Amino acid sequence: MHYSTLASWSLAIVKALDKSGIDGIELLAKAGLDYEAIQLNPEARIPIEQMTQVWLLAEVATQNPAFGLTVSSCVNPLHFRALGMLMMTSHSIAETFEKVVKYYSLISNTGLVELEHTPDLLGFKIQPLEGVVISTLAIDAFFASVVVLCEQVLNSRSFIHSVELIKPEPKNKTAWQTFFQCSVKFNADTNCLWMKRDILEASSAFSDSRMAVYSESVIQDYLETMKQGAWRDRVMQAIHAAFTHGEPSLADIAAQLEVSERSLSRRLKEEQTSFRALLSEKRKELAQFYLKNSELPVTEIAYKLGFSDVSNFTRACQGWFDCAPSVYRKTS
Repeated sequence: MHYSTLASWSLAIVKALDKSGIDGIELLAKAGLDYEAIQLNPEARIPIEQMTQVWLLAEVATQNPAFGLTVSSCVNPLHFRALGMLMMTSHSIAETFEKVVKYYSLISNTGLVELEHTPDLLGFKIQPLEGVVISTLAIDAFFASVVVLCEQVLNSRSFIHSVELIKPEPKNKTAWQTFFQCSVKFNADTNCLWMKRDILEASSAFSDSRMAVYSESVIQDYLETMKQGAWRDRVMQAIHAAFTHGEPSLADIAAQLEVSERSLSRRLKEEQTSFRALLSEKRKELAQFYLKNSELPVTEIAYKLGFSDVSNFTRACQGWFDCAPSVYRKTS
């Protein structure tokens, strides 16, 4: 599976490390990344495993669990490439968040991103895909950077209502409370930035429809280039994301990838695989993750993976691991 993030994001991390008195270029090298190569091609992709390693090394080097918040002070719109420009030139901040959700895969394809509306609030949610390891510092940095960019337009952080973070509650919450200037809940079910709609929906003084249209076309071209990879990988990523809401069908995935069921089946056959085979492979991958890394009851895991009952899940595990799920969990 090819889960990745935009390379230019790492440039802001290097700058923040340097400001903290740490050699950012050297730290990138420890994670196997070439700073000069990223500077020359900031629109390249970095495997999420390497980016997570960068965050881990940064937290150890700085001894600062809130380092992700610090990175936001080194971020400018171009760290998000054309999406950053689209964010700054949209009609309103509310429209900005609609664009971020629509084109979030430009930044990273490792999570589910959505908006939740209430009469007074807009919630911007990021739910990491289960089985994909993402640093909590990365979530901190992204939320903080979005806040900083919005503040440049609004000249205030009063638009923030509250923040929810999946990460465990730190010993000292002051850094998060000071930065967001609102209530911050830890150990939450999802990562969510709750904002006041009346402020977000006001027309932006930076609105520029021509620049916004151009930026959006650049994003679309970039994402089309990303889509030129193997259909197998695209389908696996779509299946993974869809499992959050239940077992997906071929029709569901075809609709998400904007192709017909027949066309998708043909393309997978050309790559010597099938939707059924990929669905089974992803089920096995997620079963391994849940059994190794969670305390969920076997019954709940079975239902999360689309099995009608535990006996069917047990038979599948016998085929995958040569043992029952309870035995696999004990020996992992």
